[in-house]
Amino acid sequence: MGGESRSRQSNFELMRIVAMLMIIACHFVSNIYPIKNHVAVNDVFIALYFPGGQVGVALFFLLNGFFGAQSPLRPRKIVKIVGELFFYAWLSLIVYAVATHFKLYDFPRLSKAELNECLVDALIPYSSGTWWFITAYIPLQLVKKPINAGLSKLTRGGFLILLFALWFFWYSIANGYKGILSYFTFEKALFFYATGFFIQKEIEPSGSLFFSKPASLFLGLLSYLGASALQILYTSNVHLPFPKIFLYAAQGSVCVTLASFFLFIFFSRLHLPEKRAINAIATTTLGVYIFHRSNIMAHLFFRKVFDGTAMYEKAHFPLWLTLGIISIFAICAAVDALRAKTLEGAFMRISAKCIEKAKSAFIK
Repeated sequence: MGGESRSRQSNFELMRIVAMLMIIACHFVSNIYPIKNHVAVNDVFIALYFPGGQVGVALFFLLNGFFGAQSPLRPRKIVKIVGELFFYAWLSLIVYAVATHFKLYDFPRLSKAELNECLVDALIPYSSGTWWFITAYIPLQLVKKPINAGLSKLTRGGFLILLFALWFFWYSIANGYKGILSYFTFEKALFFYATGFFIQKEIEPSGSLFFSKPASLFLGLLSYLGASALQILYTSNVHLPFPKIFLYAAQGSVCVTLASFFLFIFFSRLHLPEKRAINAIATTTLGVYIFHRSNIMAHLFFRKVFDGTAMYEKAHFPLWLTLGIISIFAICAAVDALRAKTLEGAFMRISAKCIEKAKSAFIK
């Protein structure tokens, strides 16, 4: 997801797979509620998986920034992404039509508003708002050249001042309001992109023990556990002497930021030999994200095929939850691999011809 024109390095490809599993895990546990009879151990595992959505997306934007200076704007990449959006939006509608027509599943908890949103997805998938990662990713690619030029001129001190300003005034304050500010998604992309650029420029060459693989993995996991602990407090009935919104802000602004930062450094220094299987699976992550995130497929995966609410009541919930997450990834990855093998080549050839005809019509 958000891949660049670079030689594939299996350490980063492994990170993309892990990040996508974390995103699916977050979406999975978000669909488990409401729960009638709470089980403490199960609630802990839900809280453990919940921050994965924010951390996973941050890792993708950090990767984009890390290789940003080496990867120019590629219009074909944007065309490819838009094509995937249309494909999965329409595929979701086809799944809905087949399931309801043959009475396999009538999507009882899919509201009329959500179904209408799916129709909007099929017509204007980029602007529908369902896939916010992409609506932030594409504009970032379009303005990446001047951003890179500005970032390249910064000293370390200037970089730290810029990152603090982006983190505090845009990212943290907006996160405290649960991301309802209109610029939040693009700013989140810009903040982590700039941080990834900074890591490549200032930290990657560093031999500091603080950024070694063991230290970065430990600090990354510790920060992630901190985010999970704050999630438990945020959803609990514990009385606090301050508004709980501060817990939400601290989780996203501090713990998620640190977890993403250190985990990315860990993967950047995890020098793996080329693993074709890892690289091949990683190419499906964008398709996995789009397919499982549509309203129709989210209801089908999280409410029917892998009913998290019913699963919560059973023994060995953590095990079944983990297997469900991996299974959803595997199903979506298989669909995307099939799409890429059978349809993507033809789509890109047709798109190239249409673009050339448009150029000849408008540019003489």
